[in-house]
This record gives sequence, C-alpha cells and structure tokens, in this order.
Amino acid sequence: MKFLIKDMRNFDFKKSFDVAINIFSSFGYFEKDSENFKVFRNVHSSLNKGGFFVFDFLNESYLRKNLVKIDYMKLDGKKVFQERIIENDFVYKEIRIGNRSFKERIRLYSCEAIKKELQTLGFSVKKVFGDYHGNKFLKDKSTRFIIIAQKN
Repeated sequence: MKFLIKDMRNFDFKKSFDVAINIFSSFGYFEKDSENFKVFRNVHSSLNKGGFFVFDFLNESYLRKNLVKIDYMKLDGKKVFQERIIENDFVYKEIRIGNRSFKERIRLYSCEAIKKELQTLGFSVKKVFGDYHGNKFLKDKSTRFIIIAQKN
C-alpha cells in the first residue's frame, strides 16, 4: 500500500481509479469557489470512465437554520468548548481544549450547487442520500448530503 500527501487542488492520477471518496466534509476549505472545485476536476481526471465519486458534505440549508452556536463536552477528562458562526457563506468553528485553541472554516454549498458543478464537469448524479443510513435527502431536514456520481 502506498500513501501520498498531496494538495487536493493539484493532483491527477490519469484515469487510475474506479472509485474516489471525499467524506466527512473534507471540502470547502479555500476562499474561492474555483479553488474548491479544482478538487472535482482532479477527481474526474483521476477516475476511469464509468468510475464512481462518493461525496459527503454538510447540508447548507439545514445548517443555516439549526446551527449549534456553542457547545461543551468532556473528552478524556478535558473540557472541550466549540463555538460556531456563519459569515459570508462560510461556517467558522473555534475549538478550545484546555489551553489549546483550533480554528476551522468551511465554505457552505447547497446540494444543488454541488450537483450542478459535478454535472458540468462530466459526472452523472446517480443518487443523493441525506445521511449515513441511506435515507432520502430532504433539503430542510437532512443534516448532510451524500452524492453518488459516475464519470461519463
């Protein structure tokens, strides 16, 4: 088995794979849409014809209406504090564990916007799920969307 560390905006495995998977909202980290969507172009070029792409992301519509702004928990005896805000189509999250602090930012996209971009790049959207249990995607009720797309 071979492990590589690559920039997700800059890779091309030239039709090497039958399946590519992007899960747990590992997307939307870049300021510009064009930078984020480079990931989809790279996946497309790295898949064999007929290959599948599984994409899992936060449901923007649900998150905007149900954002948990602050929460606390204990993890391994340490207090964990999380604070979230939505600004300029990004969700910002600050995580404090003891004296350490971490920040993350993810660009929010609707399911429709992602489907449109995938189709523009040459994917056919085969199925959309609303959770990890395979339930139907409901715009205002699903916490996430999981797209199964196939390279044309």
